[in-house]
Amino acid sequence: MRWEDQSETVTLPAAAVFLKTLEPADEQRLSGLENELPRVVVTSDCLRSMREHLDTSCDELGGLLLGRAYRHAGPAETHVIVAECSVASRVFDSTGVSLRMETEVWDRARPLLDAGALVVGWYHSHPNLGAFFSETDRTTQRSFFRNPFSVGIVIDPVREEMRAFVGPESAIVPEENLVVVACG
Repeated sequence: MRWEDQSETVTLPAAAVFLKTLEPADEQRLSGLENELPRVVVTSDCLRSMREHLDTSCDELGGLLLGRAYRHAGPAETHVIVAECSVASRVFDSTGVSLRMETEVWDRARPLLDAGALVVGWYHSHPNLGAFFSETDRTTQRSFFRNPFSVGIVIDPVREEMRAFVGPESAIVPEENLVVVACG
């Protein structure tokens, strides 16, 4: 698989079915949000996998996020994006302030995609720089992760910060809309 635009027309199931699978407190928290912005759910297993990868270097690292996406009906339709697993890039060029991942990460994701997973986005680190989307990150999101449910997660493993950005315009996900859940 080539490192290329992965946007496609995808029919998404309703979020209500997924929300019912969560612990009651998590379901209530996500359902009770009053804003109409996307909800990003990261499983604890996925977060642990990302952190284990990112903690191996003081340089930027990254990979793909696989999982599911749902339509969330409300006054304005939005999405619930669920990152269930990460696929770490193993072939890359990076420094403390830059990362260029190679196509091998897509090849290693292929078995999971063939089994029904969806590329819901990507993740990378900003070691000791803070969790924000740089202009380069925004270009990457716009170029390769164009679905309205595509999420980019930035983790600063030094400062213990994590932020999420959604869609081709890299809209920031409010902190209350980013939830880590125990399901794996």
